[in-house]
Amino acid sequence: MKAIDLIAPVLAGALATLALAWIGRQNSAPPGVQDGMLRFRMPKAFVVVGWVSISLSAFMAAGAVFQLIDAWPFALLSVLLAAMFGWLGVLLVRDGRHHQAACNESILAVVDRNNELKSYRWEELRSARLHPVSKMIILTTQDGTRMSVSAYLIGSDALFRIMARRTRLPVKDLVERARAIS
Repeated sequence: MKAIDLIAPVLAGALATLALAWIGRQNSAPPGVQDGMLRFRMPKAFVVVGWVSISLSAFMAAGAVFQLIDAWPFALLSVLLAAMFGWLGVLLVRDGRHHQAACNESILAVVDRNNELKSYRWEELRSARLHPVSKMIILTTQDGTRMSVSAYLIGSDALFRIMARRTRLPVKDLVERARAIS
């Protein structure tokens, strides 16, 4: 194996590490303030990565068409991978464009990936869990409504400090597990 063959994987790994470090640094950035509430939004990198994923899925699907007759098992695998990359891309673009949160000492408001607003008082939050795939923190209210909060919102450290102070939820553990790369 030549050293030149290792350049692409090493470069991809280094770029991915730098991108994750940059996104992680934004967690501690000061959040914006509007109408007396702290406002948090997703980094634009989520939209960029989403469109890259959608583009990759289109190339995989096109490649599957050309391989359909000669290597149909490979074409089937390419179609499945294209579907997964495409779905991941759509979720990332929707999260990057719409997902945001706002809070103060009494209220938490979340706009989810479907651009729907849900607003509750901190006292109304009864449980929290981590979604195993999306790594979103799922908050459940007393009336059974669920809200998803990303651990990657810009300035989210401030949000999670307020959440830990205003609720009895295991915020620190959930955030650590959501941000862990495993």
